[in-house]
Amino acid sequence: MRVTLPQELTIIEYFNFDRFGEIVLGTERQMQPTAVYAPGSTEAVRLAADNAANRITLDDGRGVQNPDPAIHPNGDEFTLDNLFRGGDLVSNATGILDWRFGLWRVQPTQGADVTSVNPRTAAPEVGGDFTVASFNVLNYFTTLGSRGAATPEEFERQESKIVSAITEIDADVFGLIEIENNGTAVDTLVAAINDALGAETYAAIDTGVVGTDEITTALIYKPAAVMPAGGYAVLDETIDPRFDTNRNRPALAQTFADVETGEEVTVVVNHLKSKGSACAEDPDAGDGQGNCNGVRTAAAEALVDWLATGPTGAEPGRDVIIGDLNAYDKEDPIQVLTAAGFTDLLLEEQGENAYSYVFDGQLGYLDYGLVGSGLAANVTGAATWAVNADEPDLLDYLMGFKQDAQDAIFAPDPYRSSDHDPVIIGFDFIAPELSVTPDPEVVFPPNAKWRSVTFDIDATDASGEVEVSIVDATATGHKAQVEIVSDTEVRVLARVGAVYTVVFEAVDPSGNTTTQEVVITVGP
Repeated sequence: MRVTLPQELTIIEYFNFDRFGEIVLGTERQMQPTAVYAPGSTEAVRLAADNAANRITLDDGRGVQNPDPAIHPNGDEFTLDNLFRGGDLVSNATGILDWRFGLWRVQPTQGADVTSVNPRTAAPEVGGDFTVASFNVLNYFTTLGSRGAATPEEFERQESKIVSAITEIDADVFGLIEIENNGTAVDTLVAAINDALGAETYAAIDTGVVGTDEITTALIYKPAAVMPAGGYAVLDETIDPRFDTNRNRPALAQTFADVETGEEVTVVVNHLKSKGSACAEDPDAGDGQGNCNGVRTAAAEALVDWLATGPTGAEPGRDVIIGDLNAYDKEDPIQVLTAAGFTDLLLEEQGENAYSYVFDGQLGYLDYGLVGSGLAANVTGAATWAVNADEPDLLDYLMGFKQDAQDAIFAPDPYRSSDHDPVIIGFDFIAPELSVTPDPEVVFPPNAKWRSVTFDIDATDASGEVEVSIVDATATGHKAQVEIVSDTEVRVLARVGAVYTVVFEAVDPSGNTTTQEVVITVGP
C-alpha cells in the first residue's frame, strides 16, 4: 500500500542506518521506562507498551547491506553537509508500506521533509573553577585488532575524535571508561592530548593494570589546576566480596586538591556490569532492569560502604561518583546510592528527561555524576554533551563494514567519538570578591547626635549572584553606640573618639564566603 505520513514524526532510532539504511520514527522521543518510573511498576509496563506501539521504520527501498550511497531521509545523499540527528523531525514520509523482518516499514518512493530541531552544540558551560568529566572512550585499544581499532588508520581516526572531544571539554579531571587494560593505553592517549594542547597539559594517574577485564577505567588530570592528594585506591572483591570483579570493573578512586584553594575532591570512576551480559545466577527478572541487576546493586552497596571509610585518606562525603553504572536512574543500584545521601546531578540539573545514551530508540542515562553531601553545595552545574547518543554511528571511526564512500564520511571532531555522551560537572571553591566603602568614613562633627553611614558594596563571583549582609557591628569609646538599619546602612552616635567596626559577609551560590571589616571613626 502506498502511504504518506503527513504529520511531523521524530527520529528516535538510527542504529541500523549505516548497515541497512533504516531509521525509526515516533510521534515524539521515547524514554526508557526505568529512567522515569520504578522497575516493574504499572507505569513502566504501560510506557514500554506505548513505546513499542508508537514507532514505524522508514527504510531505504534497498535490500543490500551497507548500501552506497547512504541516503538521508530527505532523499539526498547523506554527507557531512547533509546530516540528521536523533530528535530531528520528518514529515510527509511517502512510500510503500510493507511488513518484513518482523517490522512495519515504509519503503520510500520520494524524499521526506526533514527539519533540524536538535542541532549540534558546543560543550556545555557548567561554571565553577574545578571541573570533572566522565568520558566513555569506546574501546580505545593500542593493541590493534582487539576490541577497538583494527588498523593503524582506524586507530588514528578513533584517537582524533576522542582528543577533539576531550580538548573541547577541557575538564580538570577526566574519568575514562572502556580504555584498554594494558597499563600503557592511557599514556598513549595523554600523549596525543598533549600533542594537541601542549606538553604536560594533562597527566595520568599511574595505576598499571587494574582488574582482569580487557577494559578498565582510568583518571587523567591537569597538573596546572589540580594535583593528586595521596595515592589512588581500588575497590574490588578482595576489599568487599559484594563487589564482583569477575563482572564489574574495579572502582578507581583518587583525591585531587585544587591548586588555588587546596580544596579536595575524591573522584571515583566506575564501570558496572552491563544489562545485556549473561548472569546465570542473576538473570533478567522481567522488570526492565535487565541481566545482572543484583550484581550491580551489590556493587553499589559495597561502593557506599567503601567510600564511607575514606579509602584514599581524604574526608568522606567529598566524593563524586562518575562513570557508566549500566543502570537507569530509577533502578536499584542508583536508588542504593541516592538513599545513602549521594545527589544525582543529572536528575537535579536536567530533570527526568536527561539522557546520555540511546538504546532501542529510547533515551536514558547510564553515565553519572553523583556527589556526596560534603560537596553538594559546591556544585555549579552538571550536564551531558550530546555529541554521541544523537549521532548515527556511520560517522564513527570504524571502517571494516563500510563502503569506501561511507568511510570518507568522517571528520576528526567530537561527534560520534563514542556511543555514550560525556557528563561534565562544575564545582566552585573560590570565595567571592568583596569591596565595601563607607560614606562617610569619618563622622564629623562629634556632636553626640545620631548619624547615618551608608555603604557602597561591590561583590562579584564567577558562579553567580552574591548575597552580602552585615553580620556584626561593634562600638568602642565613651557612650559609643551603633545600630544596624539594613545591609547597606548603620546609625552611629557621633561621640568624640568613638570607633565603629562593621563586619560584612559575602556568600556565593556555592556557600563560599568572604568577610570584610569596615572601620568608621568620629573626627576630627
